[in-house]
Amino acid sequence: MAYHRATENLEFALQALKKLQELLEDIEPIESSNRVFPALLNSTLVQIELWLQDDAIAIKDGQLLKILSLLHCLCEGSPKNTWRTLFPSSRLQDRFPSLAKLPRDPLYQKEVIANLRNLLSDAKGNRKAVERSRIKFAGILQDVTNSIFSAASTGVIEPMVEKMEEEDFSAHVNILYDVLTRYSICHDAPSDVEIIPKISLKGYRKHSQAGSSFDVLFPDHPHQASGDSYRWQNAVIQVPADVSFGDNDMAGKMGKIDYHEFCGTISQRQQEQLFLTVSRKDGKFCKDSSEKFDSCQQWMWTAPDSQGIPLRTLLEHGHLRDLKLTQTKMQTCLLYLLAKGVWQFYDSKLMPREWTKDTVEFLFEHRERDQEWTLGVFLNQPLVSARSSSIQSNQETRRQPHRYPKILALGVMMVEILLGQCIESYGDEYPTYFAPDGQPMPLTYSALARHLYETKLKGKSYVKNIVDAVEACFNDVLFAPTPGRAEAPDQLRDAMYQKVVRPLESYFSMYDDPESLDPLMQSISSKPEGVGNSEQDMGTEYHPKNPRPNHISSSNWFDNVDKLNELLRARKQERDLEYEQRKVKIAVLDTGISPHIPVTSEDGWYRDFVEEADSVRDISGHGTDTVRLIYKLVEDPIIYVARVFETKEANEGTAERVAQAIRWATNKGVDIIVMALGFHEEDRNIKAAIRSAISHNILLFAGAGNWSGHDKVAFPARLSNVMCIFATDPGNKNSRDLNPPPRLRQYNFAVLGEGVEMHRADGSPYHIGGTSVATAIAAGFAASLLDFSRQPICRGNEDSTVDICGYDEMSKIFARLSEDYRDNNYDCIVPWHLWSLLSNARSREAKRRKLWDVLTTWATG
Repeated sequence: MAYHRATENLEFALQALKKLQELLEDIEPIESSNRVFPALLNSTLVQIELWLQDDAIAIKDGQLLKILSLLHCLCEGSPKNTWRTLFPSSRLQDRFPSLAKLPRDPLYQKEVIANLRNLLSDAKGNRKAVERSRIKFAGILQDVTNSIFSAASTGVIEPMVEKMEEEDFSAHVNILYDVLTRYSICHDAPSDVEIIPKISLKGYRKHSQAGSSFDVLFPDHPHQASGDSYRWQNAVIQVPADVSFGDNDMAGKMGKIDYHEFCGTISQRQQEQLFLTVSRKDGKFCKDSSEKFDSCQQWMWTAPDSQGIPLRTLLEHGHLRDLKLTQTKMQTCLLYLLAKGVWQFYDSKLMPREWTKDTVEFLFEHRERDQEWTLGVFLNQPLVSARSSSIQSNQETRRQPHRYPKILALGVMMVEILLGQCIESYGDEYPTYFAPDGQPMPLTYSALARHLYETKLKGKSYVKNIVDAVEACFNDVLFAPTPGRAEAPDQLRDAMYQKVVRPLESYFSMYDDPESLDPLMQSISSKPEGVGNSEQDMGTEYHPKNPRPNHISSSNWFDNVDKLNELLRARKQERDLEYEQRKVKIAVLDTGISPHIPVTSEDGWYRDFVEEADSVRDISGHGTDTVRLIYKLVEDPIIYVARVFETKEANEGTAERVAQAIRWATNKGVDIIVMALGFHEEDRNIKAAIRSAISHNILLFAGAGNWSGHDKVAFPARLSNVMCIFATDPGNKNSRDLNPPPRLRQYNFAVLGEGVEMHRADGSPYHIGGTSVATAIAAGFAASLLDFSRQPICRGNEDSTVDICGYDEMSKIFARLSEDYRDNNYDCIVPWHLWSLLSNARSREAKRRKLWDVLTTWATG
């Protein structure tokens, strides 16, 4: 009789638990200041369900009563523990009437949903009371967890499988690196092009006692790619435990692939997956069949045509912050795979330095789910690049607050994933961690990550396994050898597993079907798209208003702008005398201009501050290109040119010449000054000249600098009230190889500046790039808008008094043109976004009037 009653009680508890979980699933994402309590609630309910279903566990009455009390409190929306005061019947259905009616009473279910929604959201006017309830509930959840698990003394969930994972892939990883290095050059290219594959942090496994398999993506036709390739050939590579590298004349025989043949092999794209084995004798790849790959997983049925999406991008666009309340499984999976990857790759050649949100990437993938093909980003498939070029870790040469920088970097990344945003986004909240100019200092990210862990994660309502793993990453003592003993790789690996990997592995294994995840940025089709489709074709473009086909050039970019400019430029009948007398005046401070370039100008339009000569000249061509780019954006501006550089390099007197040129341009009454130049150090004379120009309502543009992440924004671009311009590629994405780090709490406007095609007098093409190129284009576009504002159709408007030439007004316009296209904290300007706002206007005049209404609304907003 007791056995039947115990079984009945267990079924009663499981029935109530599953219904409560179903109701939680029905609750849509809720705006809340507390994003960790829902994770704790969901994970605790999952743990309780697994524990109740374990036949090997003898469930005590007290444990079951605690569980039912928790469920009752959640249904009622109150953390007050009332089960002891209920009628002491032997039947649990009588002691917990709320749970008895939960599965069968729709009206009560609606009441429970309302209670849960109030608990999980910030209730209007009662936020403090809700927060107190969450804190109390967090204590109850932890108490229930401690009471039902054997690890109550440590607060850590014991793994479902007690045996530690014994696989050590380090030897195989290094062999794989050595093999990939030998195949790293594309011999089909006119000059050396490096083949840079991506390795899946999910797809490595033992295929036999002596070897391992790795899932790898190779760029398709690497010699044809411009920029980052995003057409891929997926492959499974089997690596033996030992390889004898050396020359061998047997290449081409026995299925071996010679080095010069490799580009063609990875570019065939006929097969869904390429199967390669590494020869023990000479380390060369051999093509094989899938039948020999017993443990092979069908990873990506068709290789995805998708550019790598850094973890940074997912964080910046809020995709990890906006997950459903019951989708913390995604974050847990990602944390586990990253921790396991760092553990496995730690001392390998494939991990020469720390992994960060900029080096961990994802792709859009097709996966079959519920008989539909789902396209999206799946967090259980993180990738890292396998560069063969030597990238030495700087962890010993730079000042570090942690003995193991790779583990510290993992901890920083974990904090970002759990909080759902980048560390640097907390700059406004914690300005003391940054330099006075808002730039990060050497230890900013690690120090701020520690602080965020202490204040936003530690001791809060979050899963203890996860918090403990993060805390371990910040405590290098846990991984250090015993005092007096030398560093031992095995000891470090064991410590990493026990302190970081195992807690995450234990918690992640508690989920039903842990390998199954929902995608981010999902779209669904009836079948996989054909090989070769672009992101636009698949309907998954990251910025929906900014399609990016597989091969986009600067010509495509200018074609899009020309469509807008056709509307901005005044036709003959749309002009009057006042407009003709108020043409936009632009001063270009650069290396001069070629005498063969015709310009619209006025008396005294050219001044040589280098040699005080009267003849027009440009030795380097940099200034000539700047003027030509301006002419591509605006029709017939009046150009002034100041030659302040003799070549592209500055010398001792350059700064003084720039200051003189700014004052000269100010006296000429120009509207815009273009400074496609930059200095590392500030100059007080230039600052004074800029202040004077700004007081005359002149709009100044300057390049941010071309030193990538190696230095801060150049002077004078970093001055307030100067339009600082970064560069994008033709697809309106941040130019990583050019741009310095973005500034905090300021605009970081970026526009086309990479791979810009120009033509010589004989028609032959050449390409230029840099933030100086972007500066010229941004200034030309601003001039086009200013020219439009002076046309009769705008002057006759009731908003004719609005002047869009000021820094604030033009910044507001640029901000609206970039708000849908931000990339890694860079505000990427897409001029033709204006065109998309005019669809309701039919005639040309209606479109032009609507355009002016939009611009004035933005400028004055």
